[in-house]
This record gives sequence, C-alpha cells and structure tokens, in this order.
Amino acid sequence: MIQLSPLLSSLLQNIEIEAFYLVAIGSYRTTSYFRQLTLSTGETYLADGNLVGVDPPALSSVVSKELFSVQVADPVLVAGTFAEEGLNGKVMTVRIGFADAGTPILTTAETILLYSGRVASGTSQTDTSAVGEALFMIQGSSPMSDLDHTRAYWTNREFMRGLSPDDNSFDSSHEGSGTLILGWGKR
Repeated sequence: MIQLSPLLSSLLQNIEIEAFYLVAIGSYRTTSYFRQLTLSTGETYLADGNLVGVDPPALSSVVSKELFSVQVADPVLVAGTFAEEGLNGKVMTVRIGFADAGTPILTTAETILLYSGRVASGTSQTDTSAVGEALFMIQGSSPMSDLDHTRAYWTNREFMRGLSPDDNSFDSSHEGSGTLILGWGKR
C-alpha cells in the first residue's frame, strides 16, 4: 500500500495540479516538469525537454513480465554513444510527482515510485517523415522477469568456514591447494 504524505494528499485533492515524471538512469536525471527540480535530498532533475514518454503503470490480474519503457528525444543522435558506454545494467528509477503554483521543494516522500530496476536495453528509433523525429527507447527490466530464474550458488573455502569452522569440504577446491589424484570407476 502506498503511504501518502500530507502534502501529496492535499495536492491530489486540488483539481489544478500538474503531474510530471522524474527519471533517473545512473547519474543522468531528467524531468517532464517545466522547470529544473532539486529535491530536498540534493538530487537535481533537469528540465531539458528530452523526456518524451514513460509507460504508465497498468493494472492487471496476471503477473506481467513486460519491460518498462522510457522514451527520450535524441535529435542529435548522441544516445547511441551513451548506450555504448555501459547503459545496460545501470539503476533506473521512475517517479511521478504532482505540483501546483504554491508547491514547495519536494522530497521523495511527495513523489510516487513507479519503477525501480535496471536498464535491460536501449534502442534508437528514427522517423524521417515530414517533421521527423529521433527517439531513444530505454527498456527497464521487469521486476517479475526472474521469477523462474534459479540463482547459481557460488561458494569458497572462507564462506564454508564461516558457516562451520570445522568444515573442510572446500580445502582442496581452491587454486593452489596442491595436486589431488582421484581414482574413478571400479577397481
């Protein structure tokens, strides 16, 4: 259940509020708000006009494994370079906020977290029709994507000794433990 702060509760009762998105991908922060926003945490979100769209949350009765999508304008085609420099795996958060003319500086308590995860991919999309547009689509991994995934169990001698100081099952399995000759099969 989402806990609403008193300020957010009062904003949502106002019919003249404006909704906006706050998107953070690694150190890049942008907003769809008309001006730059600096939250009380010190995070600054630029109103650079590049945030084109965010997939709104959808209610469903089935578990969805779809990717979360954010569209960013890329008129000078530099987002591909951004992607090549290690976009995949970066932490991505998307929040929605609400404001009116008298809204003070917001905190993250006055925004609602829509998505938190890691970037799965980034692709460029160029349309050369009459006006033309260049978009960069950033796909965030689905929070439900690894429900069927079984994590590998990695361990070493120190880990096993931490569980039980008398355990010597990994003494011969690490590099430099010496030569060990085992016979296989029937004698």
